[in-house]
Amino acid sequence: MASDITSGCTFTDCTLSAGVKLVVVETANTADNADYFTMHLPSYGIKNLLHVDGVYQSTENSVAVVSAFATSVTAGTLTVTLDSSAGTDKKRVAYVWGIC
Repeated sequence: MASDITSGCTFTDCTLSAGVKLVVVETANTADNADYFTMHLPSYGIKNLLHVDGVYQSTENSVAVVSAFATSVTAGTLTVTLDSSAGTDKKRVAYVWGIC
C-alpha cells in the first residue's frame, strides 16, 4: 500500500544561477514502490516546474540507477510517486528543476 513519506524526506534547496532552481529530495532507505512525497513549489521559490529526474540506490549510498517517477502538480503542490523498478526498502533521490 502506498504511503506518504514526505515527513521522512530531506529537501535541499540549491540555487544554480539566476532564474534556475534545483531542489534535491532524498527519501529514507525504507522507501517502497508507489510511496510518494509532496512539496509546495512556491515554498522553494519555484514558479514554473521544468523537470523531475530521479535515481534509486541499488547499493546504499553508492550505485545510482535512473528511475522514472510519476509526477503531478495541483495548486502549486508537486506530488512525486516512486516507481516499482527499485523494489522495496531503497533510498530514492529526486532532482526537482524549476524557474524561480
